[in-house]
Amino acid sequence: SGNTIFGYDAGSQIVQNNGAGHSNTYIGHYAGHGNASGTHNTFLGHIAGGTGGSGDNNTTVGSYTGYNLTSGNNLILIGRNAGLNITEMSDTVVIGYNAGDALTTGTGRNVAIGSGAMSAMTTQTQNIAIGSSALGTATNASNVIAIGHRAAVVLSHGDSSGTIAIGALTLENATGAHSRNIAIGYRAIRNATTNVAGATALGHEAMYSNTDNTGNVAIGFY
Repeated sequence: SGNTIFGYDAGSQIVQNNGAGHSNTYIGHYAGHGNASGTHNTFLGHIAGGTGGSGDNNTTVGSYTGYNLTSGNNLILIGRNAGLNITEMSDTVVIGYNAGDALTTGTGRNVAIGSGAMSAMTTQTQNIAIGSSALGTATNASNVIAIGHRAAVVLSHGDSSGTIAIGALTLENATGAHSRNIAIGYRAIRNATTNVAGATALGHEAMYSNTDNTGNVAIGFY
């Protein structure tokens, strides 16, 4: 009861099969098609909210947002393909075309804002990626903050937990076992291609080419 449904086959599990879901708004072709028992969801767009599931308190806006959603809760997914493959992950915000489109399951608590932001992470948790392609093809890392275009875009090691990259192209080429680095400023620690740990770089291109050192501090240009 209390459902608002508009669109071809939208909310069909509720409409046709007397699903238990209530207080939902499904608008769009196949929107909320398979969500039979979820409550307080808002799915707007072509196949928004997916073809199956029972999740609650979710908002998805855009074609294919939350397309594979099954039982995830408390999600905000906005933009075509945003959160496309999320099934059971919860407490996550994804905004932007193809943002967070590889996320699947796990605790969640991720924030991805920007076209292609966090688009390769799958089950990682508690990451923040703001900016186009921020953490774009990064994998395996959790508890990372990346803000800026292509910030920490290829970060790919589990030891990278606790990394902070703020500024366009910060830690852009960081592909090795980078651990708990702080890079703030345009292209700070950009070319850290091997193992850099515990570094703090503040400033335009600070520590730009540091490749295999630990515990360094650099403040200022280059």
